[in-house]
Amino acid sequence: PHLFACLGQFKEPRDSRWQMGVVVQLSKDWDGNQWVKVGTGATGTLQEWVPVGSGRLALAGRFSTAFHHPFVQGDHVDILDRYRNKSTHEWEEKWRPGKVEAAGQGFVEVSYDGWPVSYDETIDLLRDGHRVRPFGKHTAKEASVEAKHRDQEQAFFDNLAAQSPPLYIHEVAGDGNCVYRSVCHQVYGSDARHGELRSHVVAHIRDHHDVYAPFIEEDMDAYLVRSQEPGFWAGQVELTAISEIFNAPVEIYHRESPPTSDGTIVPQTVVQGELAAPRHDQAPIRLSYHDRCHYNSVIERDPTHHGGYTAYSENAPLTLQGENGFLMQQQQHEEYSQDPRLRHPGR
Repeated sequence: PHLFACLGQFKEPRDSRWQMGVVVQLSKDWDGNQWVKVGTGATGTLQEWVPVGSGRLALAGRFSTAFHHPFVQGDHVDILDRYRNKSTHEWEEKWRPGKVEAAGQGFVEVSYDGWPVSYDETIDLLRDGHRVRPFGKHTAKEASVEAKHRDQEQAFFDNLAAQSPPLYIHEVAGDGNCVYRSVCHQVYGSDARHGELRSHVVAHIRDHHDVYAPFIEEDMDAYLVRSQEPGFWAGQVELTAISEIFNAPVEIYHRESPPTSDGTIVPQTVVQGELAAPRHDQAPIRLSYHDRCHYNSVIERDPTHHGGYTAYSENAPLTLQGENGFLMQQQQHEEYSQDPRLRHPGR
C-alpha cells in the first residue's frame, strides 16, 4: 500500500529534475540490495523500481520547493486514530471516518465523524501521512467488522433474556475496575464500593500467599502493590479470591457461550477457589465477559429475586446496613428498571 510516511523525492534521470513521489513497495534482490518502487505523477500511477543508495531518492521537501498532497478542505477521509485504552492504558489504533477541515503544505487538519471538536487534530503528512487515506479504504472493512460484532453481542443479549428467569447485563464502567464494579453490583446492588473490595481482595491474596504464589508470574509483593492501584486489571487470580471471600462460585458468561439444544445458556467459566465451600443452595456471582477485556454484571429481573441482586449477608465481610444493604427495596427495583445501562433485546 502507499505509505505517505515514506514519501520521498524521485529524481528524473533524463533531465535531473526532482519531483514528488510515494513509496509503493520495498524489496531486495538476490544479492541483498534494497530497492524501492516509487510512484510519481498526479495519481502515483507512474511507477519505477529505484535502488537504494542510487542518489535518486531523498526525503520529501529536501530538494523541492513545495510538498503536494491530494487532500483538500471538505474531503471525506479515513483517519487512523491513535488513543490510549482506558482499561489497559496502552496505545491503540483504529481507523475512523472523518473530514478534512483544512489543508496546507504538508499537513491536514481533520475531524472525526461523530466526535466533539476537542478530538480534532493536525496531522503532519511527512511524518504520519499513512494515517490519512481516501474515504472507505479502511473504514468500510472496519464497519463490517463492527456490524458483525454488534450482531454477535445482540444475539448474546437475546439468548440471556430468553432464559428462565430472564438474565440481563448491567454495564459498568470500563476503567480497569470492571471486575470489582461488577462484583459489587452483584453483591450490593451498586458498584460504588469497588475500591474497598479491591483492598479486601489484595489482603486476601496476601494472607494466603502460599496458595496464590504459584499462579503469579512475577514477584508477589510487587504484584500486590500494583494490584492495589485503581484501574489495575483483575483476572483469574482475583476472581478466585473473590469466590473465597464471598464463599460463592463466580459464573462467567461469554458471548461465545452458545445455548444448548433446549435453549439453556450455561456459563463458559466457573471460578471457585479451593478455600471456598459454598452451601448447596448458595446463589452464584454472575458476570459476563466481553472482547477479552471487560466484565459486566449479569442479573435477573424477576422482582421475587430482589431485582436480581445476589445477597451474601451471612458471608460478606463488607456488610452494608439499612436501605443500602444487600436486598434491594421495591422502590429501588422500580428505579433500576429504567436504568439506561441495562442491556436487553432491542437495545
